[in-house]
Amino acid sequence: MIIRTALGAMLITSATAASAQAGAAAGERRLDIRPSVQLVYDDNVFRAPESFDLGNRSRDDMRVTPGVVADIAVPVGRQTLFLNGSVGYDFFANNSQLDRERIGLSGGANLRARSCSSTITGRYNRQQTDFANIFATVAIPNVDERRVFDVQLQCAGAVGLAPSVGFTRSVVRNSSTLFQPLDVNSNTFTAAVGYQRPSFGLLSLYGTYSTAEFPNRRFLLPGETDPVTDGIDSYSVGVSFERQIGSRITGSLSFGHTWVNPKLDQTVEFTGLSYSAGIDLRPGDALLLNLTAARTIDVQNIVAASYAITDLFSLAGTYQFSQRMSLNFGSRYQERRFRAAPQLEGLPGFLLVPDDQLISATIGLGYDIGDRLRLTTGFTQERRKSDLNFFNFNNTRLEAGLSLQL
Repeated sequence: MIIRTALGAMLITSATAASAQAGAAAGERRLDIRPSVQLVYDDNVFRAPESFDLGNRSRDDMRVTPGVVADIAVPVGRQTLFLNGSVGYDFFANNSQLDRERIGLSGGANLRARSCSSTITGRYNRQQTDFANIFATVAIPNVDERRVFDVQLQCAGAVGLAPSVGFTRSVVRNSSTLFQPLDVNSNTFTAAVGYQRPSFGLLSLYGTYSTAEFPNRRFLLPGETDPVTDGIDSYSVGVSFERQIGSRITGSLSFGHTWVNPKLDQTVEFTGLSYSAGIDLRPGDALLLNLTAARTIDVQNIVAASYAITDLFSLAGTYQFSQRMSLNFGSRYQERRFRAAPQLEGLPGFLLVPDDQLISATIGLGYDIGDRLRLTTGFTQERRKSDLNFFNFNNTRLEAGLSLQL
């Protein structure tokens, strides 16, 4: 899992999208609660290379997750309260030490006053850490818990200036003593001034400031009398553009320049391009495609590094065969270049963090059995390549799920 310190284009795009969502959601009432059960066969649960000795742990496993999925929105005048996400519990057939809750909830309010709209959101996630992101000499259970508070505000009419501001606070904690040095806190501030017109779109100038620190990673450096906490301060400025072309194409594009200043002097600094691009295409009534590309600065809570420069490219799509049956598919390529101070090499259990590439592809079917029961299936192939062969792995997953609308 990744904590994204929203730098450059990604943040302003997110802020604008949140404001747009707030406007769209106003006055809409939803009450969708679905008990569900998911079965997943995983042929490499610990994301380990073939040469890695897992001892008495099973490399493959079957996970069963019963739970409840909810999407709730309640209008109150011009305002809307919302809650969505899922709560469940993972049961593993062969590796019971991984059994634990799987929680992903998001709730808050969409608020409107005159020409201004805002979204206040709280998010809570808790689950077993994805071993695809762990770079350690041991594969042990670890609960990843994160709490996020987010506020986005935009004031704009149909035509004219569109100023916006945002603030995000993120706190991530690990249950395992081995991973507690990777706990991280981050704060991000955003501001933008844009101009919009329906026939033109929205053009914005933005700036962001983000600070992140690892509270359990403190080092006494030469010449210092007080320990220094590992972390980064980062800044970004740039321009973004969004436009909808008819009912078939919607796109956004932004470019920024980012500066990363590590708090440990021997960590390599970064100065360079940050960007994001996204386009939604509907070639026909049945097919919907989404293409994205981005470069961000990420602060990791599962890697012994101060930050990572991440390039991401993805394709996702849906084809609607009929009113009841749909096909979902996608592919993703992620490349990370980690930056760490020499002091981090001494963290117990961790090796020198390599750069890596993560490639995945997925395909699945969804079918409505009657008006309330939905069946989903999926197949995913994933592999990681890194500078150290020890961290390479291949992984295949087969999934099936049922959900019932109450």
